[in-house]
Amino acid sequence: VDHQKDVVTRRTRYDLNKTEERAHIVAGLVLALANIDEVIKIIKESADKFVAIAKLTETFELDEKQANAILEMRLQRLTSLEVEKLREELAALEATIADLKDILAHESRVMAIIRGDLIDIKNRYPSPRRTEISVDYGSIEEAVSAAMDRLVGAYSLVISSPSKLIAVRDPHGFRPLCMGRLKDGSVVFASESCGLDAVGASFERDLLPGEIVVADKNGVKSDRSHCGIAPRRLCVFEFIYFARPDSFVFGEQVYQCRKQMGWQLAHESTPDVDFIMPFPDSGVYSAVGFAQCAELPYEHAMIRNHYVGRTFIQPTQSMRNFGVRVKINPVRSMIEGKKICIVDDSIVRGTTMITRVKKLRELGAKEVHIRISCPPVKFPCFYGIDFASRGELIAAKYSLPEITKMLDVDSLHYLSIDGLLRSVMQSDSYCLACFDGNYPVPCRESGKLRLECGGWCGRPVARKVNSR
Repeated sequence: VDHQKDVVTRRTRYDLNKTEERAHIVAGLVLALANIDEVIKIIKESADKFVAIAKLTETFELDEKQANAILEMRLQRLTSLEVEKLREELAALEATIADLKDILAHESRVMAIIRGDLIDIKNRYPSPRRTEISVDYGSIEEAVSAAMDRLVGAYSLVISSPSKLIAVRDPHGFRPLCMGRLKDGSVVFASESCGLDAVGASFERDLLPGEIVVADKNGVKSDRSHCGIAPRRLCVFEFIYFARPDSFVFGEQVYQCRKQMGWQLAHESTPDVDFIMPFPDSGVYSAVGFAQCAELPYEHAMIRNHYVGRTFIQPTQSMRNFGVRVKINPVRSMIEGKKICIVDDSIVRGTTMITRVKKLRELGAKEVHIRISCPPVKFPCFYGIDFASRGELIAAKYSLPEITKMLDVDSLHYLSIDGLLRSVMQSDSYCLACFDGNYPVPCRESGKLRLECGGWCGRPVARKVNSR
């Protein structure tokens, strides 16, 4: 019930904000209609659009959005019927605003909405047999759309039925999802464009946040009824680490974004060193940008064992420690007596970095400086990146000087959030929760093992799989 109350409250607030925005614009239009002769005179006497907006805002005490809407509407061309419809719309909007505010002010109304939802669910799902779900809705895409009304969080889905392929992206757009086509015209979906390259498909477009795309023998249909109901919050960590550098994600080339992070990092802090080196492979592309900006030599003094996977997502500390030891081996002749700047993408727990710096010290490095091409990771992610709990995150527990001492390095600098956002195009559309703790979808930390046997719910989980 608490979760449902939170969902209803957030949706009501969102609806209220959108309704107030529209009412604000319409109120400006209605005011202008009441003074139409003066408005037309101002527009005719103005040298350009910007002068007209300035005069309208000053004369009628409007803001720029209202003034811009007046110019775009071309009020002098409206019929009397259209003018009356605008006035009716304003009255309806004001009534809606009052009703939405009343819902937020009275918990009983929120509970009534929840009860209505639950009755609706019960009517639509009279038995647990999943075949009845699609029968009740008429089609599987209608069932998917109805499910999205109740789903909260991050998801990108590809759903297969006997005759259709359905792709779904959550309204915030946390995770990427794109569409391509094979040479025979068949539709392909993938989370990254490199997946399309692997099967010989050409990239067509990204799915919009909240979009449902249905591909069948009749072609491709798009349902955008869930688009725009929530602010865009794309995962910026896709660019930092998660996505492959040869992919296009959220409309941008990952390789170029990582290089730009290196450039921004070099602008913020470049140490006096003999050369720049990455910790492969995740730090390579930022290190290239850093070295180019700083005009310093770029060297590969660490060689990666490509038969070892990513260590930060290993489930236990002992597995992560072992993975770090065998993952990368230094080129000894490049290390001894040298001042080195290491560029890496991130520090999560610190496990990897502590081990590698210790190895460099043992091999006789004169100085070791570290530059990280993302801000300090201080908060866990609940939207698809398997970070540790906050208690395990090194930047959440220690200050910058303390981390510098723990790593045994001569200097340490993280890329600022401003520098990170300068490295991407849609700077106001990204989720930065792992850096600043501002979660777009509220959630409580309960550990990644909460669904395992003896986990969060406290009851064992059935292991047997029904073969049907």
